[in-house]
Amino acid sequence: MQVINNDMKKLFACSTLIISLASLPELVQAQVGSAERDWGQATTNTSATGAVAIDHWNTTICDGVVVNAVGSTVYLRLASSGALWGTYAAGGLITNKPVLTKLQDGKWYVFVTADDGKLYKLDVANHGVLATTGGISQIRNCRRPSDSGCMVKDKLDASAVVQLKAESNTGYTLGIDMVMVATHHGCGSYTSNMVYSFDAADITQPAIWVFNQFGDYAVDYFNNFILDSSRNVIFCTTHQTSGVQNTLWRISTITGNPDWGANLGSILNSPVLAKPVAGQPDRLYAADAPSNKLHAINPDNGVEYWNLLLSATPGVYPALPITPGEGAYAGQLLTTLSDGNVYALYDNLDSAELLWTYNPSGQVKVKTGAVILPGSDKCYVGLDDGTIHQLNLASGANEGFCMPYNSIGAAATSNCAEPGIYKTGLRYKIVIAQWLAGGIISQFNIPGFIQNNSPDLNVWTGAVSTAWENPANWTPNRVPVATTDVLIKSGSIVEISSNAVCSKLEIQCNESLVVKPGFSLHIMQ
Repeated sequence: MQVINNDMKKLFACSTLIISLASLPELVQAQVGSAERDWGQATTNTSATGAVAIDHWNTTICDGVVVNAVGSTVYLRLASSGALWGTYAAGGLITNKPVLTKLQDGKWYVFVTADDGKLYKLDVANHGVLATTGGISQIRNCRRPSDSGCMVKDKLDASAVVQLKAESNTGYTLGIDMVMVATHHGCGSYTSNMVYSFDAADITQPAIWVFNQFGDYAVDYFNNFILDSSRNVIFCTTHQTSGVQNTLWRISTITGNPDWGANLGSILNSPVLAKPVAGQPDRLYAADAPSNKLHAINPDNGVEYWNLLLSATPGVYPALPITPGEGAYAGQLLTTLSDGNVYALYDNLDSAELLWTYNPSGQVKVKTGAVILPGSDKCYVGLDDGTIHQLNLASGANEGFCMPYNSIGAAATSNCAEPGIYKTGLRYKIVIAQWLAGGIISQFNIPGFIQNNSPDLNVWTGAVSTAWENPANWTPNRVPVATTDVLIKSGSIVEISSNAVCSKLEIQCNESLVVKPGFSLHIMQ
């Protein structure tokens, strides 16, 4: 138990302060509406892209950054309010997620790729506010000279992936932070695509290595790939447009040499590597479109354990991920297909068992992959009517929804970015970008989907005064007790003139908590 008394009269927090030793309580579902948003910000809909990257940055701003891309522009927003913090316009269309990462120099950068064949490095830490002048750190052109008569040169469609030295195993001998990108050659030879590796500290220097530089392998364009720092490899999936070729590759991040390749059909989504530390089987999963087969693969040699046909409807979605459960749901997999359903299955090691299928009512379809709330039995998906839904992992039951817009749109009218979940202080947040006639990016407090946190949550509003003891200053309208979590948001002044108590206390940025002489605040956990 922590006690704040007259010897700790005033607390100022320049970054989120949490006084707590306990984990989040069990979460229980409830249906919510658009009023449960933390914030929603309109964004010009210049294209049907709205990829979201979520990261938490606590170096110079208190509450983290939400990064998303729309059209050819990268947006950085304050996670606390959604307020625009900076923008940068790339030279081409961005069709993937920006990557926010901290390099060895201790600074934060955004890496983003575009269809102009260029890798952009945005120097976030130095410039504070990104702009079309000064916000760019470096640009690397990966486009080859145009083939004769070719109108579509190399594009970089897949997200960049960054291997940090600090997160790699002892076999990683390069000693640098590395960023990798893959080409999509639009005409001429469709099988000459490449993977480039650059020093993340200076992407203008010559490539460290290039996979398939001389066209030794038949490789159609690359989709998103994933990094396995425990093995110092990347797993790349390729789109098969002609002939028979390997569509899943394992490539060494140290040498750029392929360890193995496997032909699993036309894989349009990112592979997913399960985590044995989370109780999952040590294997790789990939979905084959248009056959709609889910494959389980040995990550060490590319040998397939099993595959399961999920739907007879031809697949068209290019990049919907597979989501492996953890903890009590380890071995359970969630995947979304072009028929608009979510499929949950269980990996029995040598076979797969279908557990449940979630099918939205009417003509509405699921348009994103499923994102699991850590440590819970809940997952979240976006539908093509503009809503986000909470599903039960055990049963597939639809337990609640929220609306970023004021009303539900007609089916097939809304494009959704993948929902992103991150934790700030005591609470989890979900962020999603969606498009109807315009565009909007919204953040929701996940307990808004949830009912009856135990202990309950009191949020300070300061609606009538600075007095802790006045219930009108709190949402809900009550004074905290020993079983209550307390959240005091940015810019607040709170004064305690009693012997107060709460379960946990979270103080965000630029607040003042004053305990007046003779009184104390007891924090039970």
